[in-house]
Parts: sequence; structure tokens; C-alpha cells
Amino acid sequence: MRKIHILFCLSFFLIFGCLEDEGNYDYYDIKEPKWHTDQPISVYATEHNVMKLRGHDAFRWDTDSVSREREVRYEWKLNDVVIATEADIDIPVDSVIKWTKMEELCATDKWVRGSFTVIDKEFETHFMKVVSFFITPYRSNGDWFVLTEKEGEGECYFVKRTYNREESKDEFELQDSFSEINALSISGKPVFLGYTRTAKNVGPMGSITIMTDEVAYEVDAATFELHSELKDLFGGGVPSGFSPVARVDAWEAYKGTGLCTFLANKDGKLYRRQLSKNNLGGMFINTPYELDEKGYKITEFGTRLYGFTSIPCWDEKNNRVIMIAFASKQAGSGWGDPSYLATSLIPLKNDGSLTNCPPVWGFESGTKVLNMGYMKSAMLNFTTSLNVYSVIYNDASGKTWCGEFIMNPSDGSIVQPVAPMFPFYPEGADSRVVECPVRISDDALILVTCSSSNAKAKNQVVYTDGNHVNYLLVASEYASKPMITDFPEKVTYIGYGTSDVGAIGKYDLLVVGGENGTLKFYDISDRDRPKCVETMTFDGKITMAKEMATGVTGVDEY
Repeated sequence: MRKIHILFCLSFFLIFGCLEDEGNYDYYDIKEPKWHTDQPISVYATEHNVMKLRGHDAFRWDTDSVSREREVRYEWKLNDVVIATEADIDIPVDSVIKWTKMEELCATDKWVRGSFTVIDKEFETHFMKVVSFFITPYRSNGDWFVLTEKEGEGECYFVKRTYNREESKDEFELQDSFSEINALSISGKPVFLGYTRTAKNVGPMGSITIMTDEVAYEVDAATFELHSELKDLFGGGVPSGFSPVARVDAWEAYKGTGLCTFLANKDGKLYRRQLSKNNLGGMFINTPYELDEKGYKITEFGTRLYGFTSIPCWDEKNNRVIMIAFASKQAGSGWGDPSYLATSLIPLKNDGSLTNCPPVWGFESGTKVLNMGYMKSAMLNFTTSLNVYSVIYNDASGKTWCGEFIMNPSDGSIVQPVAPMFPFYPEGADSRVVECPVRISDDALILVTCSSSNAKAKNQVVYTDGNHVNYLLVASEYASKPMITDFPEKVTYIGYGTSDVGAIGKYDLLVVGGENGTLKFYDISDRDRPKCVETMTFDGKITMAKEMATGVTGVDEY
């Protein structure tokens, strides 16, 4: 039986193995596109503008491209909606927004996932590439808001900045105003204009804050529409005598905490709130900060960088500098518990060993502080990080002093010298004070930078003198040099542009406003020969202006 079984199997394979395979095995060359990169295609577009789709820039054909083009079709998709069926096409952005039912446009660092697909007409073979669509609001990075005053009333205007590629130049155009958009006037004398790029609780581009001696508005920067009044954002009711005069914000994306906002009131009291990690919810605490037995009066803040770096404040009551300090705390005892941020007011301390340092812990009566700002970080040792700040002030006798001081953010103590620590902090630092070779008036405007991204701007202090704009050269013992000598009226505002959106780079754009409504945009890449690139005239005094600088790293939070 075993032999019969073996013989049967051999016969089976011999019979069927000799049969001819008559199947049809024609092979088709799919002729797929060769993508230039593994990365997604990036499409950048702005509301009210044109979206330029350029599929052919993303791939090539290894075969005859002319004949292959007749064999394929294309699809661009966004939110599962086909928005175009050509590889290269220009389409209105507003149409795309309507077709795809986009409820909210993107912030500058956000995108919407879509696709670009090459489809073989005969075989319906799909070759898909991921697309990142960056569709931002019309009001965006590099644009400006301008706050004016006329006869005790305020108005805020929007100025659009665009780059003319054909002529390789930046252009500025007045577009509209707060009263036009909202059918609402801004009552009262303007006192403050601020931009908070990280206020995503208001809109994708953050918020504009407009303060007068009568109202305080928080405005959606993307739409220019009134979002809320600050007085309505207090838990437990609006504080008695609430009349804010300045605002400052702090936020760090990777700290696991939300936006911290501080309001300085006309009476010098300081109020705060902290939003959740996603910058949602949260109300202001209607009880102001308390400090020490001396009390305090804070009505303005110094310049600072993005993040939770201590913020300098001028205490008018006690002639001293106070810091808003931040400390991360653990909510629970277990590993991985969410953290929260503790904020506090810290007066600066002198242990008696300081020999050459501005007396920031207590200036003599009659001192006028003109400017304060963060400069850089330093390391005392591998576990202790310090902050270096600048301060410019007039003493009681009228002399102008330029100082630097090193502060330990954990307790507010001042440190005299810090040695270099290679390779992290090779420069080191020193608390010092230098008499300025020129006197800067008490009402002068001063502009400094915390950023190290522009070495030239870091080494200069821009200040006003009537209708002139000058600068101090820090590396040359604060030697004074003229910058703008032909401005037609008293200067009431100066500010840097910190966005790379055109021909003029970060800190090379200087915006100057005057008491009669003149606003000029200067290219100061050659600061000794500044070039005016645009002049505008507004109805009323230029009180303040703010750029929509949506980048969060390496630039100042003006």
C-alpha cells in the first residue's frame, strides 16, 4: 500500500507539472512620480489673498513628461474637500475657506493637514503626498496697529505690511480702524497699546489691548473685533477704582502651564490671572498683589523676552525695582504629576558687598527711571542661573546713568561679578554703572533690546531728544551719536520691527511717530544713514504703535 501511494503522488506531479501555464501575466509599468523630498508639501496662504498651488514643484517624471501628463489627473484636498484638480493653479483663499468650512484660521505655527494626489486615469492608481496648509488671517506677522489721540479721544488703526517682490521693497498701507470695524468709538485719553502674541484664548493671532483713562478693550488681532472689556474678566467682580494703565504677559509653550497676565492699575496696584495649559478659561483675581510693609506702586513694566523670565517693575512709591518672579511647582507628589506656576513680587536685595552697581534696591528720592529691561542670562554655578538687566535713570541732580545688574531670580539678591562659564555663557557678567556722556531728558523715549539675535541692536540704546532720534553705543562707554535729525515734530513713539517678512530684517526697521500725527518707517540697517521707506499722516497724536510679531523665540515682547 505504501508503494502504491508513492507511485500515485509521483504520477500526479508528473502529469500536472507538464501542463502549460496559459495565464495572462502582462506587467504594467505604473510610472509613479518621483517626489523630491519625503517631507510634506507646505502651502502658505493669507486670508483675502491668493493661494498658489504648485504641484509640479514637488515631483518629476522619469518617463516622457508630456505624454505622462495626458495620462494622469490631479487632486488637492483639504478637510476631505477637493479644492483643485490642476497641479498648478492660483485660487482665492476666501473660496477655500468657504468650501472647506474652516471655522478658525491657523496661527503662524499651526497648519491644517491635506493632500496632493496624482491619479492615473486608466488604472485609477493614486500617488498621494501629504500637504501642510498654513492658512493665516489677513492681519498677521509684520503688520502694525497704531493708537492715536485727538481732543482727548482715542482711535486705533491697522497698517498692512507687504513685500513687493517685483521691486524688492517693503510697503505699508493704512487699511481700516477700530471704529470702522466695530461701529464703536474709543472713549477717553489713550494710555496704552499692547500686543500679546500668545493670547490664543482670544484668537489665532493673539490679542490687542487698548487702554484709555475710561475703557480697557481686549481685541482679536486677527479680525480687529472687540473681544471683551477687561473689567468683565474678574472673578468676584471688578475691583474698586479699576483703571488699568499697562499690561504684560508671560507664557512658555513647554512648561505645561498657561498664559500669565499682569495688569498695572492707575493707583499702582497689580492684578494677575493664569490661564490653563491650552490658554483657556481663567479670570483675573480681584485682590491685588501684596508685598512687604513698604507697599508698592507699579504703573509700568520693563522690556522682557518670551517666556517666564523675571519681569522688572518700577516701584514709584519706594524708588526701587521690583521683580515679577516665576517658579514651577509640582501639583502632586507622584512622578509625572502636572506642574503649575507660582508667581510672586520680589524686591531686590543688597547684602552690603556691592561696590559698583546701580542702587536698584532703593534709589535716592528724586530719581527718575527711564528704562529697564532684561539683557541676558548668566550662570553662577552649574545649578544656579542668574538674570542680567539694564537700567537707565536720571538721579536727583539730573545726571543720566546707564547701569547693569545681576539678579538671582530665586530671592532677588544682587550679585556683583559672574565669571564666564564655557561653553554655555562665555562672556560672563558684571554689575556696574556708568555715567552717560549726555543727559537724556526725563520725558525721553528709550528703546533697547533683550534679544541677542541682532548684535548691532544689542549694542545700542535708541533714545529721543525732542524731534531727534539718537543712539548710545554701549561698547564705547555709551557714546552718543545722531540717527534721525529731520523728523518734522516732537517724537512721541519709537519702536523696532522684529519680523522677517520682507527686505528689512529684524531690528533694522525703526518706526517713529510724532505729536502731530506723522508716522515714518525707517530702514536703519545703516544706522548712521537711515532711509525712510514710508511716511503716513494720521489725524491726531501718535500715542503708541505695536507690531504683530508672531514669532515667539529670539525677539522682544514689546
